[in-house]
Amino acid sequence: MNRTQILMLVAALTAPAAADDLFFADLFKPEFENGFLRRTDTDGAAPKTLVDTGYGLRSIQVDADAGKVYWCDAQLGTISRANLNGSDKEDLITGIPFPSVLRIDPVNKKMYWGDQVSYEIRRANLDGTENELVLQTNFHRGLAIDNRFNKIYWSTSISMYRGEIKRCDLDGTHIETVVTSQLPEFKPAAIALDTARERIYWTDYVVDVVQSATLDGEDVQYLYVAPANWNPEGIALDRAGEKIYWGQTVSIEDHISEIRRMDFDGAKQETILDGLGQVNDLVLTAPIADPCYADFDGNGALDLFDFLAFVNAFNAGSADADCDGNQGLDLFDFLCFVNAFNAGC
Repeated sequence: MNRTQILMLVAALTAPAAADDLFFADLFKPEFENGFLRRTDTDGAAPKTLVDTGYGLRSIQVDADAGKVYWCDAQLGTISRANLNGSDKEDLITGIPFPSVLRIDPVNKKMYWGDQVSYEIRRANLDGTENELVLQTNFHRGLAIDNRFNKIYWSTSISMYRGEIKRCDLDGTHIETVVTSQLPEFKPAAIALDTARERIYWTDYVVDVVQSATLDGEDVQYLYVAPANWNPEGIALDRAGEKIYWGQTVSIEDHISEIRRMDFDGAKQETILDGLGQVNDLVLTAPIADPCYADFDGNGALDLFDFLAFVNAFNAGSADADCDGNQGLDLFDFLCFVNAFNAGC
């Protein structure tokens, strides 16, 4: 490697993030047993794998202030969290029948999840304590917390082809139906809220559409209509940029999906990232600075012990030594570590 190549590498590694971060669930690819919690940005950068979860991964959330990423696993029946780089994984709640979606209430420091087997919505503190029932309901796959009006929104399953969107107070009282339809096939799945504009957005993989309505279920609009059996999955909103991001399956048989975006009115549809597995859930955040990578032993000081810890991890083939995130250990990882160390982080 010559001096020019090294300088180009250093420049790429130290360039400031220009786009929001996307955390997403990537399932069933290359094999059905696979599942990964990944991170990219809205420019479509090559995604970085944070946690190899297996195929039970269903939903993710990010607590940027605490530097944590949360997820639920329907196969293991767990809710877990880790640092934003995937380190220090811990299971917070176990023995859950089928947690299919997880959402964080940042105001009240609670996490809520919906279960498709026990038909309930539950909540707990962010450390997993004070696990309590909120309400029994024929839960489907959508959940959203409205901190403006102190409401919970969720999607229900009435039959294989029909469902509704309901809401209630944060304590589970005052249940009401807000989005419904007389059509023979109508089953909202993932949902997202824009409470400032008082609209709700959802995906529907029964009729393969992305739609929106007012928070009271009026003014229903079709924003995207997919070809038959191209299932829209997770959905997230960039409220400031007025963009919708969603996971779009393009091959059910091969579990191939893309992350797409469009304007709030459905215009300017484009693909951000392709060649993924099923994107069951995604979360959009402002750019988050990673923890100090060069503090490899985690003692809060940069010294020779960090270098030795990195070398040991590299020699052991640990993914922790994949500094540049290309899922391969090579000279570039050493250069990445040295650059972070010299920069003081």
